[in-house]
Amino acid sequence: MSTNVNSLPVATHKEYLTLDASSALRFEYVDGFIVAMAPPSFRHSKITNNLSNIINSKLQGSDCEAYTSTIRILIEAANTRFYPDVVVICGEPAIVHEHGDSITNPSVIFEFISPDSKDFDPEEKRKTYQMLPSLYQYIVIEQKKAQISIWTREGNFWRQSESIGMNGTLKLPSLKITLAIAEIYYGVKFD
Repeated sequence: MSTNVNSLPVATHKEYLTLDASSALRFEYVDGFIVAMAPPSFRHSKITNNLSNIINSKLQGSDCEAYTSTIRILIEAANTRFYPDVVVICGEPAIVHEHGDSITNPSVIFEFISPDSKDFDPEEKRKTYQMLPSLYQYIVIEQKKAQISIWTREGNFWRQSESIGMNGTLKLPSLKITLAIAEIYYGVKFD
């Protein structure tokens, strides 16, 4: 959901945190660049709600919980802060208090592709998020068609796979659950 990073001014992370805490808009921070986030579409909100509700219902009784885009993730190694569309945190959240809380230990991150983010999210965000030692899966969900790209940590390497079409499934081995693609996109109308 981010705009093009190259056209934005350079700022310190403290300037970013002050802006993010005081604005009605949401911003991300990419090593000196403040990135304005586009407001979500109805389709985006529908997929977010479906996904977080399904995950949380399947995780009842575990120490994992899904959160929507109100959770800021800090990737200290890249001097970057993102708001993923959905994030699953297992165990006690590792919180850094900085003009609101940032989390450093996500287990699974979901980002949705939008017209504003299609060039930036899949590659740049994936590479940045993969710096987090706690991250087990990074998942990119298309909004305009039933297609999901999955990156899964296997030791020091990441394996990519895809699930295409409404009849597929999304396996989340670190959470010990499997999601039906049709449930994720339930009620979503494609163009």
